[in-house]
Amino acid sequence: MPRDKSTGQMLFITNDALAVIWEQLSIYESSVATERLIKQRANDQIDCKLLESKVEALAYCIRTAKDYMHATSTSLTAVVTSNYYGCLWLAAACAVATPSADTDLDSIERATKKGHGLANLADDADNAQFPDNEYAYIKEQGFYRKFLEWTGTANDVVKQIAWSGKSPGTYSDVKDEQKTLCISVSELLARIPELGLMFEQVTGRDARCFELFPASNGLNFRTQTGDPNVQAMGVYGDYSRKYLLESGLALDNLCEYQPHQKHGSHANSRWAGFASHIGEGVNFFDYVGEHPEDHRFYQSPIVGYHFISPLLGVIQNPLAIHLMLSYELSILARYRPAIWRRILEGNLDQYRILITAYNRIFERIVPQLALCSIVGRRVRVPSPGVWG
Repeated sequence: MPRDKSTGQMLFITNDALAVIWEQLSIYESSVATERLIKQRANDQIDCKLLESKVEALAYCIRTAKDYMHATSTSLTAVVTSNYYGCLWLAAACAVATPSADTDLDSIERATKKGHGLANLADDADNAQFPDNEYAYIKEQGFYRKFLEWTGTANDVVKQIAWSGKSPGTYSDVKDEQKTLCISVSELLARIPELGLMFEQVTGRDARCFELFPASNGLNFRTQTGDPNVQAMGVYGDYSRKYLLESGLALDNLCEYQPHQKHGSHANSRWAGFASHIGEGVNFFDYVGEHPEDHRFYQSPIVGYHFISPLLGVIQNPLAIHLMLSYELSILARYRPAIWRRILEGNLDQYRILITAYNRIFERIVPQLALCSIVGRRVRVPSPGVWG
């Protein structure tokens, strides 16, 4: 496979990135290629029977995802529904390709028999407004919970964020301590970096994803930290320190930052800190490129380096966030005609623009996220002449 020899990343230079990504995914419809991939990722330490069932499952999951996401309808209602099911099967493919996960078609079927693993809840109070009154939450059983476990979230962690007991009839029935497990549509949309600016324009509130840039040239920052040589990362945007800390920003020693250029692209940046968990002396950008499994930092072909505030304090996998958001939108499209009509053609039509933009982003980004997860390395698909 084409690779950047300095990093081992997969690199494809093309004018049609999405076609290349689906071509690469389609490779794993072949049993020979799939067996080679899984054995390589498992360092040849995998049971023969499990390997055989994983090979069968991965091909099926990718074909099914392709069927959903290559649907030709332009109706927003049909698109959000098919995108959710496409995302579900790409997520299943990622789980199957994870060598440490005992995942095949039988285990996926056992999970889906118990449902999606997610549920929808609406606040019907008179003062409740969309999108803050529509919630998703994780159920004790079903696909979503198993997906989190299959892809590395510890069982005891998932247990803490999954809804225990009987599902409530309405939001007013939810106990205060369980309301923290409910995630609104606005909180999900706020965590899509490619949508960040539009989200802030449409909703008038701050996003929950933050653009990062090298900040070691900030004189005030260097003076406060006492280390002029360390590589620091700045946060683009005029956010408060409290908001960044509440969002779980994975930068330590967050200090005031003042760039040299008063009118540059980062002129309104206020804070910078260290990504100390990557190790002393390790280049931040090299680390992010070489560790696609570390979801604390994120980059896509559309946006630069970002930190995404983790859902419920623990869910950082972007694919898991897309899976939950696409589920919630599909529920609105399929089962909530009154609110969905207002989005399509009524007094909430600003969200139609936002959701339409999200689905365009989804169709470009989610297959690449899945490919990265399946092959276990970062995939770059720049256009000719474009750096990165």
